[in-house]
Amino acid sequence: MNYSTVKTILDNRAYLGEMRHKDLWLPSNHDALITEEAWHAAHRGRTKGVKRGNDLLSGRVHCGICNRRMSIEGNGHGQRLYRCKHRGEGCAQPARSNRGLIAAFVLALELLRDGELQEAIRKDLTGRRQPGGARRRGTTGSAKHLDKLRSQRDKLLALYYDDKISADQFGQEQARITAEIENLEAESIAAAKATTEADDLLERFEEVATLPHSVTIHPNRLQVTVHGAPPLNVAFQEVGLKPPPASADSANNPKSKEARP
Repeated sequence: MNYSTVKTILDNRAYLGEMRHKDLWLPSNHDALITEEAWHAAHRGRTKGVKRGNDLLSGRVHCGICNRRMSIEGNGHGQRLYRCKHRGEGCAQPARSNRGLIAAFVLALELLRDGELQEAIRKDLTGRRQPGGARRRGTTGSAKHLDKLRSQRDKLLALYYDDKISADQFGQEQARITAEIENLEAESIAAAKATTEADDLLERFEEVATLPHSVTIHPNRLQVTVHGAPPLNVAFQEVGLKPPPASADSANNPKSKEARP
């Protein structure tokens, strides 16, 4: 495939369950093949008007002081550094070598391969799931209540047609029952979605745990965030970066220079 073929595929919103009419994409009858999240992820590196760098972590490095994204540039001596765009404008974050940041990310991946840490992550993900039995009981209970409410609404309509209740009585009671049905349906959908997401994340743990997300540069450490895992803190010394002055380090982390989750 060449570039134009790939771009045509990526820009085809039919994968989102839409159809094209002239220059417009409209909702279609067919089901979406991918999620909105997957669509945006596929286009994340092609933002119109923004040139993406070719560094491994380009667009994924953030300043831990001002919370802004950091950009990479050369220093004229063969080194490439990530700099905060607001340095000198209220942000005191020094530039950091891209080699050190990549080393921090690689170290984080190595730590994630540790069996005990992986097991701890699995337990955390498992804890987000509702136990199967409780989930089934909750779903069954909600379904029975929904059936009961729908039956009540049908009986209410029969009473109205038989002139046993007034139009006002019918309208008030019908509105109450309908609102309760809609709330229960919305809760069921939300619960099912949350359960599906938690189950899917747990099942795909080995895959998502190796996907890079971001590196945040704090005054006294680097923090590497990887999908599917808690943030990992890396000391500057571990990846060959110059550590901060002792005073700055103690001010930001008086108990420990090197924090591990």
